[in-house]
Amino acid sequence: MIGREFEADTVGGYRFGFNGNEMDDETYGDGNEMDFGARIYDGRLGRWMSVDPLIREYPYISSYSFALNNPTLFLDPDGNSIIIYFMAQDPQDPTKTIETSYAYNSGLPEPDNEFVKNCVKAIDYIIVNDKTNTVKNISESTRNDVNIYESNKNTSYTEPLKAVEVNTRTGEISKIVIKVHWNSKLAGLNLTENVKSSGSQTPSTVLFHEIVAHCAAKFRFNTIATLSEYLGDKSKIFFSQMSTKEDQQAVLFIEPEYIRNCNLYETVEGKRTGMTSQKHGNRIDHQSTEFYQTNGVNSIIPSEYNNDNKPIDVYGNDISSKLTGTSKPEQKSDNTNNKRSGK
Repeated sequence: MIGREFEADTVGGYRFGFNGNEMDDETYGDGNEMDFGARIYDGRLGRWMSVDPLIREYPYISSYSFALNNPTLFLDPDGNSIIIYFMAQDPQDPTKTIETSYAYNSGLPEPDNEFVKNCVKAIDYIIVNDKTNTVKNISESTRNDVNIYESNKNTSYTEPLKAVEVNTRTGEISKIVIKVHWNSKLAGLNLTENVKSSGSQTPSTVLFHEIVAHCAAKFRFNTIATLSEYLGDKSKIFFSQMSTKEDQQAVLFIEPEYIRNCNLYETVEGKRTGMTSQKHGNRIDHQSTEFYQTNGVNSIIPSEYNNDNKPIDVYGNDISSKLTGTSKPEQKSDNTNNKRSGK
């Protein structure tokens, strides 16, 4: 009603506004300034008080805009640390596609996009079986971002740092952004002369490796000095049969426990559903992995076969003698019944 105002029964009143962001009333007066974390918003002007911290990544977009100036369609994902990027139809020109994003764990409906659905399904499965909560903590953090893009190559990989925000006065890191390219249709076939490394790993396990080995390893640094020292350590390049020390740490010390949890989960689910459970494989190196198409992001069952009904890798080679721990396709399909964790 006109002339009536509300103030919460707390000292100083209610401090939060749009999207739950905190209002800073001390600088420009009540309700005139809002802290979005990455930058400050002036409600009187309807403008940001600084440029987007990732301006260098998007030179074709105004550095003062929000959500591409279309907040009804696009989401500014700051605060949700696993961001899935995909191509969508341009609402202003249906004949074109544009890059947009969906923040995992945002609570918003999932877009009708195969890659986004595969990412969500894979991350759900990872969080269920990652008992260290590394990926779950990243998904709920506001400090760092993992940006997941669809890989158009027969592999998955992580780029060097995409962006680092630093307090120039203290040298403390406020945010690290890392870009992961993931092929959601490729499972890893562990090929090596050492018999200890055998079996297959699902596409979701490949994504787990990229996040844990190459993102979480960098997120642990709090200052630009320690991060720079780590990145400058040349001895981390090419270690034994590992591409990097990050790969060595993940393959030898993190993945085995995760694989055990996955196999235990599959056994329990197999008994519950009556299906033959699949068995995820371990590996002892990083350079002996080849890829084949699978019938789901959480499955190791091949989806591509030759004329002789033999499973093949991405190059068309028969891999039937190399696959272990798999069941016939009609016995096991992609596990899509896992529940969302931490929602």
